[in-house]
Amino acid sequence: MPKPDEVSSKVTVMKQAAGPLVVGYLPAHDIYGRNCQVSDVLADKLTHLNYAFAAVSAAGECGSLNQQEDEINSPALQVLGQQFPGVTLLISVGGVAHADNFSSAASTVAKRQSFATSCVAYMKANGFGGIDVDWEFPSSADKTHYTAFLKELRSQLDAQGATDNKHYVLTAALPAGPEHYSNIQLDQIHQYLDWINLLAYDFYTAASKRTGFTAPLYKSSTDPEPDANKRVSCNVDAAVKAYLSSGVPAAKIVVGVPFVGQGWQGVADVNSGLYQPATGPAQGTWASNGIFDWKDLTANYVTTYQRSWNTEVSAPWLYDADAGVMISYDDPTSLAAKAAYVLANSLGGVMIWPLSADDAQGSLLNAVYSALYPQKLASQSGVPSSLDHLLAYEALGGPPGRVEATGRYASVAALGEEGNAVLQRALADEWSSGDELAQQLAAAAGEAEPVALASGGSATLLPGLPVFDCIGGEMTAEDLITRLGKSPRKK
Repeated sequence: MPKPDEVSSKVTVMKQAAGPLVVGYLPAHDIYGRNCQVSDVLADKLTHLNYAFAAVSAAGECGSLNQQEDEINSPALQVLGQQFPGVTLLISVGGVAHADNFSSAASTVAKRQSFATSCVAYMKANGFGGIDVDWEFPSSADKTHYTAFLKELRSQLDAQGATDNKHYVLTAALPAGPEHYSNIQLDQIHQYLDWINLLAYDFYTAASKRTGFTAPLYKSSTDPEPDANKRVSCNVDAAVKAYLSSGVPAAKIVVGVPFVGQGWQGVADVNSGLYQPATGPAQGTWASNGIFDWKDLTANYVTTYQRSWNTEVSAPWLYDADAGVMISYDDPTSLAAKAAYVLANSLGGVMIWPLSADDAQGSLLNAVYSALYPQKLASQSGVPSSLDHLLAYEALGGPPGRVEATGRYASVAALGEEGNAVLQRALADEWSSGDELAQQLAAAAGEAEPVALASGGSATLLPGLPVFDCIGGEMTAEDLITRLGKSPRKK
């Protein structure tokens, strides 16, 4: 095995042939309050899953943050990795609430070597394919130490990778505010990282004295913020441009998006609550900290509060005059705009915090994925991704026979305007089963063919219409069923 000092300090970035990255964070403790289990993760929409978090001990060692949670989650993560081999599992070390010991652990050469060794050992012992460093807000005194630690960790990961004949991923979650990223040598650290998870949210939080957008895509010309620097820098676009101007390659910038909103109370009925003084954080989903899960927002607020949209910053907000509550958040529309921004600027992809705040249908994750992969088929919520519900439908806007299939799906040939209307309703999750969607598609095509399935159920496919096989090539629906071992018997 090469010695660490014989290994190149520069990382060779993985080939991203599959397209933009979709990186999701899953907090370990969310198996309780949010009741989000590892098995609930829609992993077919992810390229990487970051398990959060591992701890940094006072002795400068990487280890379990909560043994009980890890004992529950670890077996499930192994199963997920087997079910979705295309998804890389990373261990996130630290986190904003667990970063106190980073500074000491990275303060000397000996400590950095020891800390890096413990991180690699923990990664290997728990079956992860890489490490995400979540030392989000190092101080100015930590500036050179942080760079040196990432260099050491990259070196040890490369040494381990040489032994295992694989590439181990190294990423870092980094801040979007200039007061924080000024403490990081952006021009140097990117060479050691596969990519950077840019924390492009929480520009304004419920702790702010005045309401504002928590994650605007662009700056606002009407923001009354008295600090001129903050007024122009507190947005995604400004943060991305700052990283680019510091020499970070565009492909290594993965834009973080929040699946939680920030809410204020005591907000006067002026400008629909936007840019108004507040008396404090509103009662959020889990505490009086003003933080709202998307699943809570869409179930209890979006339909009852006034929703407004700011075209300039590409972001929505909610307001209720009677309650005096204003909530800034991201929804499918604003997330699609951010994904389009990522594509337009050739950035690395999108990072999500946290996956567990999404609704059961995965509405926000689906919005991100669909926008990043507009021509790629994905199993929609409620449509089982198994052979027993083999229903393939064409991605909207994708030409027949050229749509890339995912999982067990294939694309049905063009069905005309009526069929496209059915597909649009399907993408809006109006049907809960593959059978029902198949019936509707068949009706749109004017012909139906009930097919008995091995499970005892049935699906209605469109006989004679060409489909695009998951492996490649065109064939009829019946041919595809036959190839996959399902006898196309009529009921």
